[in-house]
Amino acid sequence: MKTLLAILLFIPCLSWGLTFKDGKQVLSDNEPQAKIDNYLSNALAGYQIENESFNLSYPPYAPNVVRDNYWFGWFWTAQDFNNDGHMDYLYTGTMNPNNVEITGEDTGGVCGGERCKGEMPGPTLFLGTKEGSYILKSNLFIDNRELPGQSSSRQNLVADFNNDGILDLFIADHAVGTHKGIRDSYFLSQKNGTWLESSETHLSKPNYMIFDHGGAVGDIDNDGDMDIVLTELKNQITCWINDGFGKMKYRVCGNVNAFGIELGDMDGDGDLDLIHAGHEGSAAKGGSTNTGVVFNDGKGKFHKRVELPMIPKWTTVSEVALWDLDKDGDLDIALSRAGHLYVGVAVQILENLGDNKFNSTLHILLEAPSDYVPTHEGNEWNNFVHNFLFGDFDNDGKEDILLVAHRDGKHKHIGASILKNQGNMEFKHISNGEKGNPIILLADYKFLLNKNIKNFAKEIKPMSIEKLEGYTYSKKKIYFDSLGAYLIGAKLLKNGKNFYLYDGLFEKGEDKFFITLCSEYFKKYKFIGNKVGFDYGNGFMQNSDLKKYGKSGCDKQGGFLGHWEDDAQLLKEETNILPFLLEIEKKWNKTLDNLLIISSEDKDYYQNNWLR
Repeated sequence: MKTLLAILLFIPCLSWGLTFKDGKQVLSDNEPQAKIDNYLSNALAGYQIENESFNLSYPPYAPNVVRDNYWFGWFWTAQDFNNDGHMDYLYTGTMNPNNVEITGEDTGGVCGGERCKGEMPGPTLFLGTKEGSYILKSNLFIDNRELPGQSSSRQNLVADFNNDGILDLFIADHAVGTHKGIRDSYFLSQKNGTWLESSETHLSKPNYMIFDHGGAVGDIDNDGDMDIVLTELKNQITCWINDGFGKMKYRVCGNVNAFGIELGDMDGDGDLDLIHAGHEGSAAKGGSTNTGVVFNDGKGKFHKRVELPMIPKWTTVSEVALWDLDKDGDLDIALSRAGHLYVGVAVQILENLGDNKFNSTLHILLEAPSDYVPTHEGNEWNNFVHNFLFGDFDNDGKEDILLVAHRDGKHKHIGASILKNQGNMEFKHISNGEKGNPIILLADYKFLLNKNIKNFAKEIKPMSIEKLEGYTYSKKKIYFDSLGAYLIGAKLLKNGKNFYLYDGLFEKGEDKFFITLCSEYFKKYKFIGNKVGFDYGNGFMQNSDLKKYGKSGCDKQGGFLGHWEDDAQLLKEETNILPFLLEIEKKWNKTLDNLLIISSEDKDYYQNNWLR
């Protein structure tokens, strides 16, 4: 789906930024260790926590080994959750309901206007290893509530709430199916290395139901611990005030109606102010308060407000973020903008000039035709940019912005792209893979169910030049996230009206390898099945250890396996190859389009007569 919500989580910094070398954070000559240690150890807002660990690696939107965990709305957070020195990735998202009935214009009507029902998943955790793999460890998050899990997680708020030196997690869950909300989830670290859902013991109103589309963390009352601030639709801001040990007391701390918020010191008085945004121009109808700043009175209450510049057409502002983009010591503001029903993507950057004055520039990243009229939020011009990360990614001394978004569909140029800082508050958009964008895409095969899984996708065997004889290069190379490699060519082995079978030629860096593939049409079920050959042709990377998995067939030829077949479960439990089986299914039509080994006549027949 061509999605684009444009959600920017901009994060403030002082006059220094993060710099990187070989994908790791390093210090420049003018950033002594003592200065950075002092800054990070006295972090007062969530933006500091979110950005201190990022290392240029961009994970899959939805790792294939857990792709059925959530329906949509996958959000990832990068942190070292277990303090072992390796980056971990935590995902949340939206439940798979059993009463889907799409009505209305937004997610408040996906279950017929009623609350969505069914099993609610919990957070998904992958712990990083020194080998560069990520092992599924979701069992470390324990939820013993009668109704565990999340309905539709909207914000992963990470901080050390109980002050034990380990990061905790508050999930702002606005629910799916209505706009009435649901109770949130509050996971606190335990001495045994787990995180326990602790709402009943640590929230003064554990079952408080709230539609919290926006959320932020920070020390809003200046007592040295991390508090939580959430949005509500009833023209108020909810705050959870920390007692220093993770116990939170509920109170109302402001009277704005917002969809996105962030905390930062905008007036230089030492406390955290609230920057807020929503659906501009709807205040007169009881909707969002127009975008602005509400100042902290020093005790964690937000009252005095100033408005920020608005932009006609781009009136849907789902997230805000802060960062010192020009290194002048104050916080600049970035807003994620879209049109009605989230059509299009634009980023507004507000340069802080002091005295509540801002210079505004707009960067349009995706724009629908002028005559396009959307009927639902899930339209083809909505690509859901749901977060931003910051740092000097290209080591040129200037602060850049990373766009975090789903990379599927036509609008792939948004996810993992950067707004490169060219100085003087001018930014250039660079898609991932283009020169000047150093962000590294993590291959799907690195995300494993357990540490004992055999990682065959890493075992590329050297291939001699003569083995390339008879291969035809594809019209365009096709990237497979599950392998971190490109399909660049093929050699036709056999084909008929209901199948074609070929050796695919893949390339990863300077290495080339084979994978035998089959596409077969099952007319009775109107289903196109794509299989991998493990004991036919060149098999999977010419690896004889994998032959035992080739228990199925392609037409009348044995030695194959598809992801839907019974033996695929054994493959999943013992290897990391299942994500590739899933990806070739997803990319069947795109692959066929680019194969030059199939005649135009046969290609037309397959595409016109094989019904999906």
